[in-house]
Amino acid sequence: MKSPDMKSLDMKSLDMKSLDMKSLDMKSLNAKGEGGLQWREFLQAYSTYVVLAALIAVACAMSRDFRTSQNISNLLSQISVVGILAIGQMMVMLTGGFDLGHGSYVSLVSVLFACFLPMGMTAAIVLVAASFLVLGAVNGFFVNKGVSSFIVTLGAMGVARSLALFLAKGNAVNLTDQSIKFLAYGDVYGVPVCVALWLFLVVVSTLALRDTKIGRHVYAYGGNPESARLSGVNTKAVIYFVFVVSALLSVAAGLIYVAKLGVALPNMAVGYEMDSIAGSVIGGTSLFGGVGSVPKTLVGVLIYGMITNLLNIMGVSAYWQDVAKGLIVLVTVYFNSRKWGARGL
Repeated sequence: MKSPDMKSLDMKSLDMKSLDMKSLDMKSLNAKGEGGLQWREFLQAYSTYVVLAALIAVACAMSRDFRTSQNISNLLSQISVVGILAIGQMMVMLTGGFDLGHGSYVSLVSVLFACFLPMGMTAAIVLVAASFLVLGAVNGFFVNKGVSSFIVTLGAMGVARSLALFLAKGNAVNLTDQSIKFLAYGDVYGVPVCVALWLFLVVVSTLALRDTKIGRHVYAYGGNPESARLSGVNTKAVIYFVFVVSALLSVAAGLIYVAKLGVALPNMAVGYEMDSIAGSVIGGTSLFGGVGSVPKTLVGVLIYGMITNLLNIMGVSAYWQDVAKGLIVLVTVYFNSRKWGARGL
């Protein structure tokens, strides 16, 4: 016969075993929960790249033409203009603003370049760049005075388009020197020059935002303008910087555009501002400022361009393409807004 003390010890040992089993169960549940959380965080951090990979797989499965090197080269060349514009748009959006003038800027660049070209290629490019440096500074000036960037750039869009039409008298302007076409149709070791220029600007912009003082100030301003100002950030300089960069990148995009056409058209490039916004938003740039990166914007533009390319290959009408792209942007903004809201942005 066991003594009462022995029985109580047996009961205690059983209780301890049950507690150990419960603790093991809780640890396993916590491990599973942490694993699920890590997986969700991974998807949130790299969702843009996952979507691009999935889209490439679908496109390759649906169409053999998509996989050809010629189609890929054409795709990258076609979206290089929007890709360059999207870099500038992303920088402006980091401050919580928009630049709605991109389409009109591209048109004006082409007309100004054609008008200045008789003075020489280099002189024409320098004069156009100087003109748009002033334009970007004027935009920054009014935004710093408290006017909404939406209103400022909406006005700039109208002025730029009207000026292009006035200078061209509503007609196409022929280029006196066609050597600019190398920018659109030349290649460097098999890579189209326009694509190489785009990638070069991606690298430079990434380093500028990551490793320079003004780049870090752009993110600080986007996160909280008042806190940035109280921390010693020159907030006015930040606004001037992003709008001037956006305008100068429009010059690069406009030169590629006119090189592709071989003629300056004052009434073209309509809607490019929306394409640059779409590429930035799909790449994860926050509409509220402070969140975004150039590499993800590059991926966003690739996704946007691939969808258009795939719809073209499938023979989808241009009207329905606009509907599809609009829905994609809407859905992207919805899910990104939920993510930004969850982070308290």
